[in-house]
Amino acid sequence: MSADYYLFRCTGCDFTDLHSTGVTYNYQGEPEKEPVIGIGWCKDCDAIVNTVGPYRKDEADSSLYELELALNNLETSTDKTVSTAGQAHKREIQKRIDCIRDRISYFQNHPYSLRCIVCNSHELIPFYLPFPDLDKSERVNIQHSCGGELIVSHKGSIPLQNHLEVTFNEEGKILSSEVKNS
Repeated sequence: MSADYYLFRCTGCDFTDLHSTGVTYNYQGEPEKEPVIGIGWCKDCDAIVNTVGPYRKDEADSSLYELELALNNLETSTDKTVSTAGQAHKREIQKRIDCIRDRISYFQNHPYSLRCIVCNSHELIPFYLPFPDLDKSERVNIQHSCGGELIVSHKGSIPLQNHLEVTFNEEGKILSSEVKNS
C-alpha cells in the first residue's frame, strides 16, 4: 500500500498542513446507510480533514453502469447452460446493484449533512484534491481564517509499512482506530 502526501499552505500566514491518503476507512452498520468519505476544510478544526456526507446518485452512476453491463453480459450469454457458479455470480451482481439503489434511496429520503469526521462539525468546505504534478501548486479556493488562500502541492507517494484503519458508523463517529501492517 502506498500513500500520496499533499502539503497545504496559506498565502496570508505561516499555516501549513500535511494531508495523506494513507488512512483506510471501514464502515460498520447497515449497508444502505453508509455515508461517503471525502475531504474538506473544517472551520472549527482550522484544518484539512476527512468528511462524511450523503451518498448521491451521481456518485453511484458509474458503478451502477458497470454492474448492469456485467449483469447484461451474463444474461445475454449464448451459453444457455449457465453454471451454478455463473448463477451465483449473477445473484451477487444483482445484490450489489440493489444495495447501491437502496443506498441512493435512503439518502434521498433522509436528511444528511456533510460533517467533519474529527469534530462532527457542519462548518465545512468540501473539495477534491486536484492531484497536481509533483511540487506544482494549485489553489483550492478556500480562505483561511487569516484571510489568505490555501494552496496545495502534491509532495509524492511513498510505500507504507503501516497504515491507520479507522472504523466509523453512519453518523460519522469513529468507533475504533488501529495501526495495521500494510
